Amino acid sequence: MLFLAGLLLVSFFGSFSKSYVLLSPRGSYTWSDAYDNCKANKGYLASVISYDATVKSSLAWIGKVELISKWLQIMGCYVFDSTRGNLFQVPTIADCEMQCSGYKYFAFRAQIEPVCLCMPQMPQTLSNAHSCDSVNTYRFLIVYSRYLRSKFYEKEMGNCMYSSCTTSPMQIDGPYVANCTSSSVRGVCALGEHVEDDNSGWNKSLKDCIEHHGTYFPEDFRNVCADVKSPSWTNIFRENHSFFYNIRSHNDLLSNRIPLKCASVKVRHSDGLRIIKDTHYVECNTRLPYFLCATDSQHLVVNFSQYITSTITNQYTI
Repeated sequence: MLFLAGLLLVSFFGSFSKSYVLLSPRGSYTWSDAYDNCKANKGYLASVISYDATVKSSLAWIGKVELISKWLQIMGCYVFDSTRGNLFQVPTIADCEMQCSGYKYFAFRAQIEPVCLCMPQMPQTLSNAHSCDSVNTYRFLIVYSRYLRSKFYEKEMGNCMYSSCTTSPMQIDGPYVANCTSSSVRGVCALGEHVEDDNSGWNKSLKDCIEHHGTYFPEDFRNVCADVKSPSWTNIFRENHSFFYNIRSHNDLLSNRIPLKCASVKVRHSDGLRIIKDTHYVECNTRLPYFLCATDSQHLVVNFSQYITSTITNQYTI
């Protein structure tokens, strides 16, 4: 293990390069200050770090954040003739959307193994919704897009949207946000069919539409206004209000995201750096004395803090 004047935490070797996790000089940093400093050094806030129980400690920013989930819209179940080499595994649909941030559309399927596919445009062949729910193959994937007005609903409490028709058949009222288990919103399928239990919540209503009618909820409520006489579920949802994201390289996906909360750990550095296994998520504009930066460089230039401007160089090898 290497120590950088008592400040270098870890040096680890990959196949082609050496990487370091450095502790900044003492200062006063927001999470954005820490993030920008690491970027300036062609590194990133460290999220994979070793822990060791200890006592007296200070706080340091690390590369873990809580992000508000984007609102997503189900576009349909589509047939893919070939996805070889393009599919990749992700744990959740929120991670899939994050990985496909540079694309307009993406496909996700949780059955078998959760997989994701990023797409610049919509596929051509539409299938019955039942195919994406029951057929054991990756040829059928549900395609999603980000809801265009997503940012206006980010702070709403609830993860599903509903709409209804107004007295004019060409006007739509909504969408509005509700708890996905709300019993005051009914389920109506794409062609106007009512689900078996009108007030069973978003997930159960959608499942009913898929299993009994091979569809999702209506894409355009104006086509089924005669059947939508009360608030009804739409294809717009988010899996959770927020999710956690770990920065794992300098090519992170946070350029268009504002973290809801940011993570810190306690560090002890009087006799060589130690990390306490105690991650806390706090307001990102909180000022902390340190941050941990993963970089291929052996030095860390700090130039964002109003209190500190200095360079740490490699002085000790143990």
